[in-house]
Amino acid sequence: MSKVAHTCEETCPALRVKVPNGLDNVWAKRVSYFDAYETAIIMQSNRLFEQISTIKQCFLEVFTPKDVSEKREYMMAAAIFDILKQKFGSTLLVSCLQRFGRELQNIDELKSKKNRFGTEYLVVRK
Repeated sequence: MSKVAHTCEETCPALRVKVPNGLDNVWAKRVSYFDAYETAIIMQSNRLFEQISTIKQCFLEVFTPKDVSEKREYMMAAAIFDILKQKFGSTLLVSCLQRFGRELQNIDELKSKKNRFGTEYLVVRK
């Protein structure tokens, strides 16, 4: 595989970002030294060294984000937080439920749906 520099437009035109008028030509000439495959490998490697937050560790200890089981259920962030708080106590240092909800949104395989009461997450208890 050659290490020839190419523009972002040549590699991934679908990933173009909307930019203000006049800067479009500047954006098109940006140089990338990795192709799409090499970028995917680098991103996968970076995930191996990612630091997992305490909240995510506690969540994955009690719940599974995948919906492969028939015991899956939709739960609100507050209900999930109560279950984790009962199991782990003061280990969870979350100042507000909004921050906890943002942490849940960052879990890759966790599916969610919004309803009139808020966001519910599809979880399976271990």
